[in-house]
Amino acid sequence: LSASKDRLKLHDQVMRAALKRSDEPRAAALYQADLAIQLVNEKLRRWSDEEQILAEEAKNMSLQQEKERLARQTAELERQRQQQEIERQQQEMSRQREAAIQWGRPILQQPVNIVFNTPGNSQPPPPTTRGAPLPPEQAPPPLPSSPQPDRPSGSSRRK
Repeated sequence: LSASKDRLKLHDQVMRAALKRSDEPRAAALYQADLAIQLVNEKLRRWSDEEQILAEEAKNMSLQQEKERLARQTAELERQRQQQEIERQQQEMSRQREAAIQWGRPILQQPVNIVFNTPGNSQPPPPTTRGAPLPPEQAPPPLPSSPQPDRPSGSSRRK
């Protein structure tokens, strides 16, 4: 019995010594595991921050694009408004020009010396200044009725 007690004591001492020797590496392993967990948590936090930054940049980019689209749309509407204003002004100017032309036409003036021919009256109307021949110094030159003598006849036409 005493031999078995001695053997158990020896095993107990060996085990305690092994446990003492294993405490330091176990503590070091736990320390290393804690560091690894901290690194992983830091990495996850950075990824989360990066995702938030990217989401914010995407939001800002879409807002900027929306502002640019609205600015282009506003500019296009302003261009169309100006074009319509130009067309309206041109139409108004055209209307005013037509009105000025109509205002100055002799059609609107009262006709002078109108004589209506009746079936029994075949006398010509009295002469008026309207339709009267022009004096010779104001008359245009006569139209040529035959080829001009200084021009050769049709045989030497330009092609």
